[in-house]
Amino acid sequence: MKNNFTFEGKTVLIVDDQKPFQVMMRSMLTNMNAEKVSIAHTGEAAINMCQKSSFDIVFIDYNLGEGRNGRQLFEELKERHFIKTSSIAILVTGEALSTLVVGALEVMPDDYIVKPFSQSLLVQRVGKAWAKKQIFVPFYSAMDKLDYPKSLQIINKIIELHPRHKSTSYKYKAEVLFKLEKYDELEQFVDKFLEKKRINWALIYKAKVLQFKKRYLEAIKFAKEAVLQSKFNVTAYDIITDCYLQTDDLEQAYDWIRSGIEKSPYSVSRQYKLSSVAKMNEDFEASIKACSNVVDLTSHAFKKDYRHILNHIRNIIDICGLENDDIKKRRFNQEAIYALQRSKRESSSFTEFKQEDFEKICMARLDSAQGLNYKAKKEFFKLADEMEEEEVDFPSELLADGISLMMKIGEFDKAIEYAEQIKNSGTELDEFSQKMIVEAHDSSKESMQAVKQLNREGIEKYTKGELDEACKYFEKSLEIAPMNTGSALNLLQALIAMIEKTPKKKWELLERCKAVHKIVDGMPIAESHQKRLDDLNKQYVKLQGK
Repeated sequence: MKNNFTFEGKTVLIVDDQKPFQVMMRSMLTNMNAEKVSIAHTGEAAINMCQKSSFDIVFIDYNLGEGRNGRQLFEELKERHFIKTSSIAILVTGEALSTLVVGALEVMPDDYIVKPFSQSLLVQRVGKAWAKKQIFVPFYSAMDKLDYPKSLQIINKIIELHPRHKSTSYKYKAEVLFKLEKYDELEQFVDKFLEKKRINWALIYKAKVLQFKKRYLEAIKFAKEAVLQSKFNVTAYDIITDCYLQTDDLEQAYDWIRSGIEKSPYSVSRQYKLSSVAKMNEDFEASIKACSNVVDLTSHAFKKDYRHILNHIRNIIDICGLENDDIKKRRFNQEAIYALQRSKRESSSFTEFKQEDFEKICMARLDSAQGLNYKAKKEFFKLADEMEEEEVDFPSELLADGISLMMKIGEFDKAIEYAEQIKNSGTELDEFSQKMIVEAHDSSKESMQAVKQLNREGIEKYTKGELDEACKYFEKSLEIAPMNTGSALNLLQALIAMIEKTPKKKWELLERCKAVHKIVDGMPIAESHQKRLDDLNKQYVKLQGK
């Protein structure tokens, strides 16, 4: 079909830091009767201009020098609604590198074009994107408002009225059905296409439906078929990775997430996933590197979020606790401290808490990773006391770190209390923090059960008067959960009872009492334990004075 597009009457913005390209584009567009051609030398200038004026067409160079790149700038303009729904945005790149192209297309501009290009190619690409955009404007508007039922009505109408664009329309319909969670209808819809032709987008949505239905191996099969058709379909790599994780095939998941990153390394969520999967596979260096990449990727982005540097630090601390090699553990420890120093430069962007408070919690977690559990517990609760004295609530964003530490040292009740605080506060934690809590709980599940069982058996022995055996059970419990208040109180009570029963062993048993008493002395304690501790303290002090 003939392209009748014209630049006449169109307002255009060119975002590029290179003077020769600016001059060439301005001249070309002016000669084609563009109404107005504006130039922005930087991303910041482009944002200011788009905020004040609307443009019909925006050309954004991918490489803008220092600061935001073109991908990040486009994401910001789109998220802040600085580009009209009816306008088109085209990313321009001087390199045909597949990673740049895939990275550009992931944020869904209207098109991209590789330098150098002719005037005729420019008109062809812009004209095609413009014509398509005008047809789908009502659909995009409904999708932006998250009005999926209306979006479905509109796309069905477009399918009926514009058969030339049916390929795009069918793909959009699949997207809407997925958003509406109409999985059975979606599966029937894509199956009709797959019976005739193995269309890539249909393979992807078939895989997504099967993934949702927990038919992971079948989902992998369809996603791999999509990869065979197009090795740059990064969504397929993500589906395969997630499905292998669900089947506990960590090695395959790691292979596929790395392959996906090779194709498109500029996705923050994909870098986080790589970090997580690398950690599961005990490739700790790669895990740290991926989180570091997130910090670098977002350092100039509109959505610059201090939580990325926090998550990088949290990840290193997690790894300190997982690493068994003492030399590597020390190196990771130093890396965490260095990252904490770096976070001080970002402290002005910390909105919900002080950087110093986060640092104190991190140092406590690092102490615990080194086996210094008493010191870790003491320093953490010292911070909690300081906040209480200042009448400041413990920040919900830091409670994830508190939960991780409490689970690690065996203060399970406190961890559960903190989880309840987060829930009651209504705070929506970022995905990394949520996962951190889940992992802390999952990794401690067996320990929690074991501690509960050992204390139960110890109490039975204590009730029967078998004090020595009772102590053994409580001591085993503390080996698993070294700072567990309940186990410490049980052991302290049993040891005091043994002193009263066998006075000859008093001083030996008092030494044991002293070590156990340290676990609870001066620490915050649940109301249910407080009276019991007060009574035991009186007995302990009395025995020391005899």
